[in-house]
Amino acid sequence: LVIFVFVVPFAVAQWTAGDTGEYCLSAVFTFLVVLGYWGLNEICGELENPFGDDPNDLPLGDIHREFVETMVETLTLGPPQGFFEVIGCKPMEYEFKPEEPTTPKAAPSSPFAKA
Repeated sequence: LVIFVFVVPFAVAQWTAGDTGEYCLSAVFTFLVVLGYWGLNEICGELENPFGDDPNDLPLGDIHREFVETMVETLTLGPPQGFFEVIGCKPMEYEFKPEEPTTPKAAPSSPFAKA
């Protein structure tokens, strides 16, 4: 970008001044072109890492919390009334039986196995 700042005035002067030698318009165009590219570079710098603590970064904690709340709500509500009649089938009947947690047993040949 620094090289661009030094090269643009010569290119714009060739394009605008021509044979008349008026360089005032060249300075204005150079300023606008460099300002545009400099601003674009700053925007790209902000977009490179949108996950952080800067004021312009994405609020990942809030987005994640909202996603989890939506998933919990979706999973706990179940299908709407009359859903299965509309699609022409009946719901599955199941019974939820939580299993007792088990601890894994060490193999007999393990040096950590208790006798």
